[in-house]
Amino acid sequence: MMSFSSFIGLSCFLTRCSYSSLWIFTYYRTMKDSVLTIFELNKKVLMPKNEIYKNILYYFMAFLYSISFDDSINFIYITSLINSIFYLSILNMHLFINNNKNQMLIQTLLFFMIIKILYSIFNRYLLAILFICSDIVLLQYPINKFRRGVLLNDKSYFDLDNILIEIVIYLLWLMYSIIENFILFFFICIINLFAWTSMLFGYQIVTGNIDTNSKIYYFLINVFFINTQFDQNRKPQISFYDNF
Repeated sequence: MMSFSSFIGLSCFLTRCSYSSLWIFTYYRTMKDSVLTIFELNKKVLMPKNEIYKNILYYFMAFLYSISFDDSINFIYITSLINSIFYLSILNMHLFINNNKNQMLIQTLLFFMIIKILYSIFNRYLLAILFICSDIVLLQYPINKFRRGVLLNDKSYFDLDNILIEIVIYLLWLMYSIIENFILFFFICIINLFAWTSMLFGYQIVTGNIDTNSKIYYFLINVFFINTQFDQNRKPQISFYDNF
């Protein structure tokens, strides 16, 4: 009979991999269309390439971190391994769609070389630091969207479905890490939960459900260094990255 820990771990694995696989299908359909002569690329359908890099590094670091456990076969190990493969595939499809086919093998080998080097030195404390850093870098995306969305009072920066899914996933991972006593991953989950819960509060702020005079509002704009004192007629320039 499956233990509670295994049930939680399996739920984390299935939810995360199912969510990541949606990008696989999106990219695959776009890649098939890209060979047509009438194809016109809609960049809003694709993930920014720098976000793909961040995801690959994050899951590679999670994989290296998980194999440092005494029992390396756990759901963090399996999830990080499969998602590493997913995002490497997404990277190659991204390069194919953007007519950078000559870089597909080079960039893939580069990531494997980085992992090979890190695995060869295999210092648990170094891997722990790199894992935390990769997670912080990955969280720049929701944090930047939160800052822009609140600053411009624009709910289009907040994908509520995505926010709720991420919160559920990290709540499950938090439970799993507590049960299995994975201390570092516990803190990783806390950081991610704070970031994605802040996104949920940000959505509530821009939709008017949280007042701008509330303590939650003042706490969040101070934590994320948001300067709300700017000329409304001179909105900051929005980069391509911020539109995702």
